[in-house]
Amino acid sequence: MVRAVRMTQTLLSPAQADELAALFRKGATLVQLGERFSAHRRTAAAHLVRRPRPADWFSDECDLVEAVELHTDGSSLIEADRHPHQRAPCPNFTSSGVIVTRWAGHRRLVAVFTPAEREQLRKELIEAAYTDADVVGAALVGSAAAGREDAWSDIDLVLQVRRDTDPADVASRWTSQFYDLRGAAHHLDVIAGGVLYRVFLLASSLQIDVSFWPEDQFRATESGFTLLFGTPQPSTEPREPEASHEIGMAWLYALHSRSAIARGRVWQATMMLDHLRDQLLVLACIRHGLNPHHGRDADRLPVPFLTVLQQARATSLAEPELARSHTALVRALTGEVALHDPGLAADLAAPLAALAHVSVRRHRGCLAR
Repeated sequence: MVRAVRMTQTLLSPAQADELAALFRKGATLVQLGERFSAHRRTAAAHLVRRPRPADWFSDECDLVEAVELHTDGSSLIEADRHPHQRAPCPNFTSSGVIVTRWAGHRRLVAVFTPAEREQLRKELIEAAYTDADVVGAALVGSAAAGREDAWSDIDLVLQVRRDTDPADVASRWTSQFYDLRGAAHHLDVIAGGVLYRVFLLASSLQIDVSFWPEDQFRATESGFTLLFGTPQPSTEPREPEASHEIGMAWLYALHSRSAIARGRVWQATMMLDHLRDQLLVLACIRHGLNPHHGRDADRLPVPFLTVLQQARATSLAEPELARSHTALVRALTGEVALHDPGLAADLAAPLAALAHVSVRRHRGCLAR
């Protein structure tokens, strides 16, 4: 029998929810409310967040700072309007892990996951993998496996699915548990190498990546791989991007940014310039032996190079400013290509020189599309 991922849930009646809100208003903590109603403190918090609150709970916007405390040691506490003499300036995000927002005119208290809660959830997911009859292996990957985990890291779990079981069926069952028991708000599927990577976003803003590998494909594909159980295949290394391809993508984005600026399509131009800058970061990471994926090592690049990119950023959507940014980025691309491949740089010298110049419209009119 497959045991579901554990999660204590307590559904409160309307009368109980009213009592919970009244006790909260009088200063009861989440811990006290959880004990009073035999509920997890997040369940108590969820009832408070969902229900409308009287306008006099907070006298002004700065009162919201004192409205919520969430301790990272797992003993969460919410206090509303209790200590007016201790109120501080009112940021939207506190270091203790609580976001205070205003949406559609209504104030809301949103608890962000804590490292302790993430660790507990990871333990429960690992236990669920051990007890799932269709899962014959599991591993942790990502920052936790590489020893780089911090307060903002997500959970990355790799599952080895039994040979005679369809990974899609296991994924469907686990997905139901995430929505029914974990408060998942949405998920995204990524297919790579025939493997399904399902990325969940929880209500607490925690990201959880679970990949479902056929038994004969289960293996390490990166340096951070902590085997929990099962028998993996020989490991492989991720394919590094080729500089020639990344250079091609860069001049392609430059072509589109030039035409977008000339046509007065400022938002399209902004997107293309952002992509062009991203390609320059990838190329520089490749050249310096850094991780080029998703900007993970971009902050480790030399300051002079990053300064060039910083100065090349457009400061507004004005077409002359976009044109300035375009020219600066194409010139940076010309220099980067020369550092990767002098021969290719010679071949691209003429087209990149022409590409660096862009015409800015002086008046609005009908343009060819």
